[in-house]
Amino acid sequence: MKTEYKALWVDDKHSTVIGEKKLIDNFLKTEGIKFTSIDVTIKPSWTAEKDEVFISAINDPELDIAFIDFNMAQDKNGAQIINFIRQGQKHYHLPIIFYTNETNALDFLQKKIFELNQAQPLQNILDGIYFCDRADISLKSIKILEGLLKKEEKPQRGRGLLMDRVSELEALVLKAIEKYWNKLPEDKKATIRQDFENKLQKRKADIENLIKIFNDDCSENFVKFIIDNKLKIDSTTRTILLCKILKHFSEIQPDIKTKLNTLCSGEPTSLFKIRNNYAHKTLKEIEPEHNKERCIYIRKETTAQLLSLIHISEPTRLLSIS
Repeated sequence: MKTEYKALWVDDKHSTVIGEKKLIDNFLKTEGIKFTSIDVTIKPSWTAEKDEVFISAINDPELDIAFIDFNMAQDKNGAQIINFIRQGQKHYHLPIIFYTNETNALDFLQKKIFELNQAQPLQNILDGIYFCDRADISLKSIKILEGLLKKEEKPQRGRGLLMDRVSELEALVLKAIEKYWNKLPEDKKATIRQDFENKLQKRKADIENLIKIFNDDCSENFVKFIIDNKLKIDSTTRTILLCKILKHFSEIQPDIKTKLNTLCSGEPTSLFKIRNNYAHKTLKEIEPEHNKERCIYIRKETTAQLLSLIHISEPTRLLSIS
């Protein structure tokens, strides 16, 4: 789920669209999203190749939308600019809103873009193109953004954002502890250490109580015990338990057993290991090891592990996933 929407905005007079930008910004703020407008101002000497801001924007994979004044002064027009945006694969389907002050703006823009597309049919630049009058930019863009937001608000995206933000928070908490601990007076340190020890003793008591419950009535309700206390039993321990259970079922395919064993193996390639690694480091610390190969591995491995678990626990779901 995104927390920022980046827009490339190309115009020769940005002062004429300040109000439209404000309306878009206000709309996204109500959704909890930051709006960043990367403004490119067209001047008499302007060329796309030499504008570092423009080149940086169209090479940014996080760019979400583009606004382009189709008819600008200085003999520049949107037709020249769209070629640069569509040339690369990063933004082949980037939503682009063309606007103009021309009379019958929609008819004018549709005709011009259609002519441009006919001249370059292989680029199919009509994909993701929208048209509007200059006065309707915010109305048009908000409709498009609402559609994009619906895709962003799926539970899977929310889980991803939550994982990302909470992991960053946890890593920064540790950094802050490290930074400020030695600045404390010794008496304050002693008080905090005592409080921390009390917390550990409480956790120890909770574990001992859990073991007591386990010993008292777990023989008949072992599974219920595991489910009722799932927040107190870590993922690796639960998965190791499953692997030990499955070991005694010959009907479970050997490759599924092997796959599940890798999940809790503790090896660097274990998903739990990778998850914990990502969860307890800042983005800056993760970046050196986060690359295309890692992304491919995570996608493939999570899919394979999910299919294995669904195969043995909810086989009817396989059809929908396939």
